[in-house]
Amino acid sequence: MTQTTMGFYVASIVFWGSFFAIQRGCPEELLSPLYHQLVSNNPFFINASDSVKADRESSFIEVHNAWLNFFFTNVKTLCNE
Repeated sequence: MTQTTMGFYVASIVFWGSFFAIQRGCPEELLSPLYHQLVSNNPFFINASDSVKADRESSFIEVHNAWLNFFFTNVKTLCNE
């Protein structure tokens, strides 16, 4: 993972951590539109290749799903105790 890729991954973790604290996740059909809105005015993304944009979008959604799984697993564990 390059430094730029890792930086975006960490930014996604921070974003989704804050988002989950308030919203408890995002519907699947809104993940891509949300990503595109968030990066729409960022000079890096405006000038990035399609493959870089797709890679970052995939990472963004992957982090969302990891947070969702984290919360689901922990709530399920608590309910089973």
